[in-house]
Amino acid sequence: MIDMAEDETSSPAELEAQVDRARQRLDATVDELLQNLRPKSLASEWAQSAGLNQLTSGDTIELAYRRHPVALTLAGLGIGLLAYASTRRRPSSSRSRQSFTQSMGDSFAELGDTVTGIVRERARQNSERLLRIAEKEVAATTERLTDAVEHSLQGWMSKMPGPPAAQPLLTSSAQLLLAAALQAILRK
Repeated sequence: MIDMAEDETSSPAELEAQVDRARQRLDATVDELLQNLRPKSLASEWAQSAGLNQLTSGDTIELAYRRHPVALTLAGLGIGLLAYASTRRRPSSSRSRQSFTQSMGDSFAELGDTVTGIVRERARQNSERLLRIAEKEVAATTERLTDAVEHSLQGWMSKMPGPPAAQPLLTSSAQLLLAAALQAILRK
């Protein structure tokens, strides 16, 4: 920095040297800012701060699918249509253009297969998870229903006239009737 008190005692050559040093520091700072503001640097910094720099391409696609399944599905469809359209075009006279088109089509097809595989695997996992939840809910509901029926049956049976020795036989008969009625309902 240039000090005003030094300004009066400094020679013009010293002042010019100070200005050159300040200009060099400013140029270095501007270059550093330009380097840090490049899209690649910003993306790298964002990925590192978000913890995405350790993910493989498959993990990245899976993360994107979990966060934005519709958008990724539509993007996959668009890429697939682009790949399909590029393979359906008339062959060009240039061999390199044809191989480029073929390699792009193959790349898009592989990408589509990868996305399809991930989507199918996630759907299978979600289906299995929902099935386990449904089984647990059915078991819990069945347990509650059984307890409620047992409690109601005991209350109803205690009000029936008859000898105490006949109560187990009457309870079993009522349970068999309820089981038969439940089976008939479930068959429909």
